Amino acid sequence: MPIKILKMRTGEEIIASITENFTGETVTGYRIKNPCSIVPVPGKDGRYAGNMAMIPWMATAKQDSGLDIPADSILFLADPITTLSNEYNEAFRGLVVPELKLST
Repeated sequence: MPIKILKMRTGEEIIASITENFTGETVTGYRIKNPCSIVPVPGKDGRYAGNMAMIPWMATAKQDSGLDIPADSILFLADPITTLSNEYNEAFRGLVVPELKLST
């Protein structure tokens, strides 16, 4: 299951493993697993300069088989940056992809 960021119509940003739900050939929604809200957090200086945290989304709901989200509730999907993807993978899969460093 690919990991994506879902920008919801409500303004929330959620990172989750997703699969597409189809009706015929049309994507009508997504099943998400291990969803987390991406929220800004202040740094030591009290400013929100790109600091983020992941918190469980819908933590009070049973999610054994995932949650189904209608496609019209989502503005768009995006690939997470490597750092965020690594943090998500470490939390849920124990997998971290090393960053590529080029030497000159």
